[in-house]
Amino acid sequence: MMKLIKSLPLFTLLLFYISSCTPKMAEPTPACGPQVMVDEKAFTDTESANYTLLSYSVEGDCLSIEVGASGCSEDLWNVKLLASEYVLETYPVQQPLRFILKNEQMCQAYFTKTFKFDISALKQKGGNEVSLNIEGVKEPLMYSY
Repeated sequence: MMKLIKSLPLFTLLLFYISSCTPKMAEPTPACGPQVMVDEKAFTDTESANYTLLSYSVEGDCLSIEVGASGCSEDLWNVKLLASEYVLETYPVQQPLRFILKNEQMCQAYFTKTFKFDISALKQKGGNEVSLNIEGVKEPLMYSY
């Protein structure tokens, strides 16, 4: 029994050493940010605070949108990218999008911030590009995949 008790610390140390040498898989991190939400009711019914769309671009499966708005801090803004369930069946397919800003701050300061969204859910079967029609933008933005 005494021999077993003496070997227990050695066994524990050996287990610790083996587990620390095992390579650990890195957790995948989202490349963009939140997913676009494809929801017709939310697309048509959700209200947005006022903002100015400053720039937008597509890089891979990410849509970057830079906006400016008044408030106390841009860190308190809540945002969503909403997509209609209905696409315009043209070539390429046209996808209506709305950027939604929830901002209940009553400050006079003006902030800008860039938001990124994962738009991979907008890929269409049998195609390799989608024309993104962002509300408030005159020219569509091409998303190629």
